[in-house]
Amino acid sequence: MKRHIVFDLDGTLVDSLPGIAEGVNRALRALGRSPHTQKAVSRMIGSGAANLCAQALGYENAAHTPPAELESMHEQFRSHYPQCWQPPYTRAYPWIANMLTLLSAEGAQLAVLSNKPHDVTEPMVKALFPHIPWYC
Repeated sequence: MKRHIVFDLDGTLVDSLPGIAEGVNRALRALGRSPHTQKAVSRMIGSGAANLCAQALGYENAAHTPPAELESMHEQFRSHYPQCWQPPYTRAYPWIANMLTLLSAEGAQLAVLSNKPHDVTEPMVKALFPHIPWYC
């Protein structure tokens, strides 16, 4: 019987905080706003990019953010983040590559499920784990 294993990406397979923080801060600078520390950005992560952008602007969440301001920040983040996820900003946790290699060698079909946009997720997974045959 084949095993299928689906992994979350951020915080499970990879430490993506530095890249996300860099993308947020590039977006803020493009809008003439002050950047945040990585620690501050870490508290904003977990509820999707729209809420991340709202909180980076100083709002509670996307629902409480003026739509034009949120769209502007979200657009900036979407344009900057694809250039910020590569190493050294995003790294695989040291033990993950070995685990994935062993699971793959045992015949498990591996996949990633993320709320990150596919146009970032796929290249990230392929770049950070090039030796793993991912199930698509």
